[in-house]
Amino acid sequence: MFGTYRLILAFMVVFLHLAGWPGFGEYAVFTFFCLSGYLMTFIMQQNYGYERQGVKKYAFARMLRIYPLYIAACLLSVVTLIIIGEEATSAVIFNLRWPEGIINTLSNLTLMNFDHKSPALVPPSWALTVEIIYYALIGLGLSKTKTRTWLWFGAGVMYTVAIFTTNLPWWDYGYFHPAAASLPFATGALMYHYKDEIGRAIGRFARLDVAILLYGFVLLNWYWQYKNGSGLSIGFYINFLINCLLLAVLTHVKVKDRRLLSFDKKMGDLSYPIYLIHWTVGVLVFYVSAQLGFELTKRTEMFALVSIPFMLLFGQLTVMSIHKPVETLRDWIKRT
Repeated sequence: MFGTYRLILAFMVVFLHLAGWPGFGEYAVFTFFCLSGYLMTFIMQQNYGYERQGVKKYAFARMLRIYPLYIAACLLSVVTLIIIGEEATSAVIFNLRWPEGIINTLSNLTLMNFDHKSPALVPPSWALTVEIIYYALIGLGLSKTKTRTWLWFGAGVMYTVAIFTTNLPWWDYGYFHPAAASLPFATGALMYHYKDEIGRAIGRFARLDVAILLYGFVLLNWYWQYKNGSGLSIGFYINFLINCLLLAVLTHVKVKDRRLLSFDKKMGDLSYPIYLIHWTVGVLVFYVSAQLGFELTKRTEMFALVSIPFMLLFGQLTVMSIHKPVETLRDWIKRT
């Protein structure tokens, strides 16, 4: 039952960027990383294995999951830049611009974007670069055993502590830097290795209403910590702990209703496209609204709410035209 929550996390990023809710999206990104650590370890252990052939299948399946939709999002941005121009796009989001130079162009083409401030056809692509790095490391066996995963987790904890003890800039080293993602990825991997023990500990609390209650605590923590100015320090890591517990509950929720399962999958299918295209769609909505005489204001709830239906429309189009055919191919790879 991760699909709907993945879409909720994607919309948390939308409300950070378009509505200007500080910290809301940052909370979601680390939860995405934790979930990826769990799921990638799960499929390596359960579906592919660590033999050469299994690793090759895993790598190809990950590539098919990430790149086709990313390329589609890039093409949407290219069309947008051609139609309305770089001045209009960068007025809404500073780095939605044409790539500059060979290195920046290659980083956009390969999705190896290590500078979140550089020109990008998909502005939030830096987080996908982090995901790809850890997908590769997990495929190579970083989370293959409990011992390795504990060592990885320990390194992530030490890195995080070092950021605060040495007064390094948190944004640069605690959030955007790939090393900062070791903590959530390793936590997710540990959740896989101890899933049975976690299931027994949660017991009868593995229910959707408990998950909803925990998400209420996520929202309450976000609101409280930002009113008190600790949203990107203790509040950030309290949120991470709450979300780990929420993900643990969702891991063990048993749902028999096929309609609910189908709905959850459809919501999950939308999460990645929404994450990829939300800035570009927002820019288009902002521009077209102005042309029609309806002025929107950046970083407001109205801007986000007007843009969301168009994100869902574009997202569903990419799911139907790209994701579903590619998913059929990925399923065939798993079976062969």
